[in-house]
Amino acid sequence: MIPATPILPSITCSTGRDEELGIWTWYGRPVAQVDWQEGDSGRGMSYARVPDLTGPFRTVADPTPGAPNAGAPWAPAAIVVALFAVLGIAVVDDFGVSTDEFTQREIAQINIDYALGTGGLPTYASDRYYGVAFEAPLILVERLLGLTDSRAILLSRHLLTHLFFLAGGWFCYLLTCRLFGHR
Repeated sequence: MIPATPILPSITCSTGRDEELGIWTWYGRPVAQVDWQEGDSGRGMSYARVPDLTGPFRTVADPTPGAPNAGAPWAPAAIVVALFAVLGIAVVDDFGVSTDEFTQREIAQINIDYALGTGGLPTYASDRYYGVAFEAPLILVERLLGLTDSRAILLSRHLLTHLFFLAGGWFCYLLTCRLFGHR
């Protein structure tokens, strides 16, 4: 007797090479088969039907043995991040200026000059190292771009801060997916 539900075995192949996999009836008629070329599925990847049983075969970055083939579960999140990036770029002129922004920038400049040997020891006692790890790359970008106008400096800082926020959000999402799966 043939079971009413399909049996989906987990099959491991060397999908990095040119191979073919198929299921045939007792009489030699093909039930399902797939042929992939070398490079269609690299190390840590999978060559799968998305969605299961009905979709075309394609390379997926997240193998899901024993679970439905989901394709790219991160795609909706990537679209949201991209939309927020476009929105942030569109409204960067409207970002406000915080009261300590120029102080933080000055502290970072003093620390960078000291680290590069072009300035003296920072003299601020309480906040000489405050925010330097985040502020220093902003100063370096500012210097690489040759920005001198305070408006251009603030706009570049705000844009980079926004992009840094988006990158942090993206990596937080990836970490959550890794810890809890794509649920």
